[in-house]
Amino acid sequence: MKPYYFRLEEVPAGLPCGAFSVLDNADTSFRWVALTELGGQAVSPLPVRDLLGVSAGEVRHLAIPS
Repeated sequence: MKPYYFRLEEVPAGLPCGAFSVLDNADTSFRWVALTELGGQAVSPLPVRDLLGVSAGEVRHLAIPS
C-alpha cells in the first residue's frame, strides 16, 4: 500500500479517532496524527515531514518515480 499524507487545519466533525477505513476501499485506511506528534512517527518518504510543515493554504507535492 502506498502512503498518502494530507494536512488538515481542522479535522471535520464526525470523523473517527485513530485508524479507520475509507468507505470506497476497505483496504485503504487513514490514521490521524497531530503535526506535533509527527516527529515520532515512521513516515515514508522521509521528506514528508517537511512537506506537511508548510503554512496554511500552501500546497506542496512530491513525486517519486517507481
